[in-house]
Amino acid sequence: GGFSQWDVFNHAKALSLFSKNLPSLKDISESHCFCLPDMKPFAAAAESSFQFLKSITPGKLSWPMILDLLANALRRAELEMKYEDATARTYAAIEKIAKLQLESAYGINNAKCAPEQLPEKLREDFTRKYSGGDGTLKFGALASYEVLLHLGDTYGRRFAQLPKVNAHMTERNHSILGHGFQSMDKPKFDALFDDALKILSVETTSLPSFPKMAGDDRL
Repeated sequence: GGFSQWDVFNHAKALSLFSKNLPSLKDISESHCFCLPDMKPFAAAAESSFQFLKSITPGKLSWPMILDLLANALRRAELEMKYEDATARTYAAIEKIAKLQLESAYGINNAKCAPEQLPEKLREDFTRKYSGGDGTLKFGALASYEVLLHLGDTYGRRFAQLPKVNAHMTERNHSILGHGFQSMDKPKFDALFDDALKILSVETTSLPSFPKMAGDDRL
């Protein structure tokens, strides 16, 4: 249903299914003849999840979408022990934090940046390293956080204060879903996931979660 579509990032379909089915679920949970005692709290939790889902604009990068990506990573790790997938999602979230902050706060597109948009101290070096041949620059996550740091941005400072984040990101780049053959395990996932939480300055409890019925191991 809605949660299964949400879990594969099909937010538009999930929104449609929630809108269609949630009223019936709430009616059933409030029926006196219905005998599952945990149905009412499940319906209430589903309503809360729906409110978060509505904050995500399908196909558009946003802070709710980044939180959702991290929650998805956590499900892959905790429920399925798919640490390779979970680490890849976490890495993508860290990339997207920098991309969104550059765009929303400074009007900088790290896929097509004019050199004059950068802090003066970085322009020559970035032009040499990241020129796309059309007068614009294209750079990745580490360079994006460097730009944010030079702009005095909070996210750039948080990233710079993480002592091992570069090593954790390098580990992911050497993974099977990155550019190498190294296997990701729980400690490697946990380390990078903790970095992402610290960059955002949030706790795991701030991430959206899926409700569960008694005997259901899903989040």
